[in-house]
Amino acid sequence: MTGLFMCDLAMSMPASPGRLAKTQPYFSSIDAMVYRTGEGYDLNEMSDIAKVSKEKKKLRVGLFDRAIATEKLLNDGLEDQIEYYQFMAGDARVYPGRIVEDELAGGKVDVAFLWGPIAAYYADTSDVPMKVVPLNELGEQYIFSFAMGVRHKDEAWKDLLNQIMTKRKDDIAAIIKSYNLPSLDNVAKTVK
Repeated sequence: MTGLFMCDLAMSMPASPGRLAKTQPYFSSIDAMVYRTGEGYDLNEMSDIAKVSKEKKKLRVGLFDRAIATEKLLNDGLEDQIEYYQFMAGDARVYPGRIVEDELAGGKVDVAFLWGPIAAYYADTSDVPMKVVPLNELGEQYIFSFAMGVRHKDEAWKDLLNQIMTKRKDDIAAIIKSYNLPSLDNVAKTVK
């Protein structure tokens, strides 16, 4: 590190190759489905939305434009029940967690789809009881891992960060667990 740069480390970088050299990943997650509990139905997979909508109550679904859940929901015939939200509005007050914190908790939608860590955080901090269901049914290709990024020439710095993460892996796991990230148990194998 020469002190010529504004920073020497970028956090939460996709672990895939890119403009920066990446450390080993320190967390992985998948998109999730979130819904209010205690309303007389359980949603354990995406197809349950169509089933509940047909048998009990027409559920309103909130998701961001270009969400990975969109195609499945449309194939299940739910197009008239979807409320689309703009993901990147360019306004700091328009943040991804609002779909859970405001729209779901406030009753505008009954089910929301979004990135698992955001879903888990806002569901956990809500006064309204909610359940977070990881979209493991969509397959392992939708698990995204995150690492730290450094300049490609800073191999020694990257190696030191990897050593620290290896040494402190239990501490890192405890911090991540405290945020209730959706479980990656039983993720469907991706069929190519």
